[in-house]
Amino acid sequence: MAAPGGPAPTAEILVGGQAVLEGVMMKMPRAWAVCVRRSNGEIVSREGEVVAWSQRYPVLKLPVLRGVAVLGQMMGLGMRSLFFSSDIAAQDAEQAEATTSSKSKAASAPKTMLTLASLLVLQSVANGPDGTEADDDEPTAPSPVFTPTKEEKRGGFSSLEVAASIGFAAVLFIGVFKALPLGLAWLAGRAFPVLANPFAENLVSGIALAGLFVGYLWLMSRFKDMRRVFQYHGAEHEVVHVHEKGLAWTVDAARVQPTEHPRCGTSFLFFVVLTSIVVWSLFPLHIGFLGKLGLRLLLLPLIVGLSFELIRLSSRHRTNPFFRALMAPGLWSQRITTKQPDDSMLDVSLQAFRMTAQRSGVAEPARS
Repeated sequence: MAAPGGPAPTAEILVGGQAVLEGVMMKMPRAWAVCVRRSNGEIVSREGEVVAWSQRYPVLKLPVLRGVAVLGQMMGLGMRSLFFSSDIAAQDAEQAEATTSSKSKAASAPKTMLTLASLLVLQSVANGPDGTEADDDEPTAPSPVFTPTKEEKRGGFSSLEVAASIGFAAVLFIGVFKALPLGLAWLAGRAFPVLANPFAENLVSGIALAGLFVGYLWLMSRFKDMRRVFQYHGAEHEVVHVHEKGLAWTVDAARVQPTEHPRCGTSFLFFVVLTSIVVWSLFPLHIGFLGKLGLRLLLLPLIVGLSFELIRLSSRHRTNPFFRALMAPGLWSQRITTKQPDDSMLDVSLQAFRMTAQRSGVAEPARS
């Protein structure tokens, strides 16, 4: 065990993260960093410390509630990282527009906004615990705060464009991943009377949700910008594997690691589907389509909290055949959401990891 104030043993600290536009955000229990590569090759970054909401509000240490708190905090940090990366992308696009046609100028901003909205939707349905939530008895630290410099505030997205991206993402999320599965289940019940009961309706809507999620991932992987995000996702996982195996923090060590990882937040969606089927079945109310849709939105925090407890239990018993079967769909889905990165992407991911490790007191293993 490391001496007080000294470097922490590398293998004892879990690392998670998230891919962003042309970059990676890395997170440890008490620190985070996001690095983004600009079009000119420069890497820009942001870093900070994290304090668990449960340390400020002890009630959030209770089961179920802790899951809502952890995921809420993770989504907040993830969204800030996404906005940082998208603003850098918008600034680069503005600089490139100086030598392009007016038609290209008119298309560049909407394209970046659409990519941002797609990532926000992806984060909403696929973001889950990555194992880096801090223990309740650890000391507190300041919350992460973004303080852009004057130079960074020039150009990029306006507040209206950011709001438009969030609004589009919210409509897409509710429409595709809430209303559409419920509508498909209702149609199935009309076509096949045997499915016209609460449990069957919830089962069909849960299966439809999983199918829509996989289809959405596949569709996103067809677009060049999103495919690069999935490559950065692979880079994040490969660097995490390097850390967990105690290897030197180099591109050569990362390049040969697998792009899939069992703690990826993508797996969380399938636990949400399973929990949703059970919870929705407990409310067999005949209140019409809009009533059911509203109820499902209201029950979302409960489903998130229960799913969090389930995935924690699965992680602790990952060698058990039953829990391995529960985690398998999430690993399969990573064949879509992670792609093999190039060396420049691994370099960005390693830099984000190093910044996070430095704040967390994690020392790099000696190179052989």
